[in-house]
Amino acid sequence: MRLAVTRLILLLAMLTPVQAAPVIFSGSNSNTNNTLDLITNVGLITIDTAFNAGASNNQGWWSPTSPHSGSNANTITGDRRGRDLFNSFFGFDLSNPVLAGVTNVSSITANLSGGNSNGPPALVNFTLFDVSTPFAMVRADGPPNPTIFNDLGSGNSYGNIMLATGIPTNFNLALNTQAVTDLNDAITNSASHFVLGGTLFPSAAAVPEIDAGSATIPLTLVLVMFLLVFDRRPRFSHPLRQN
Repeated sequence: MRLAVTRLILLLAMLTPVQAAPVIFSGSNSNTNNTLDLITNVGLITIDTAFNAGASNNQGWWSPTSPHSGSNANTITGDRRGRDLFNSFFGFDLSNPVLAGVTNVSSITANLSGGNSNGPPALVNFTLFDVSTPFAMVRADGPPNPTIFNDLGSGNSYGNIMLATGIPTNFNLALNTQAVTDLNDAITNSASHFVLGGTLFPSAAAVPEIDAGSATIPLTLVLVMFLLVFDRRPRFSHPLRQN
């Protein structure tokens, strides 16, 4: 009897919906012009993701479960429906003529906006990172890619900000000295772009590639399966009831 009750409790726990984490920048397709304000040796300069975007946008998202479209400017970030994870990217073309004569950057402020934040009322930690994946690959069409997804949420951290859900996503964030160093290196080495990766899962472990229609198996389900498969104790009748 106690074993049956235990199994029932575990089954109920398995069937209890798990609250999905919030998402930010939801429905952000309309804003393709996120910016960086730079304090440089020639004064204040602003660069944006819209410059030289072409058919493939300089901003977007990657997921380990959903294919990426280069023409999609949405920068959704977070956990949708408890199974679809998204990290975002923001690329800034360094061939922008406003950067002519710039040899040193001393300060960077990211101005990011677009769409709304959805999910239960909460504060979420949005973190920006460097991106090591070649930008031509980041902005191209492609199938679900856990490697790019993880790259957008790990590496050199450029700063973080706590954001409230349930309101439009719109903020300014002063990036740290690591970001300043990396941008100066990119300018010195004539890199094509300076790219920011955005995540609500900073430094998360690698996410395995799974089918887009599948869901993560809850731990409780694994435990229930274990009990059902391996609980093979012999059943004995009560001595007084034996013939």
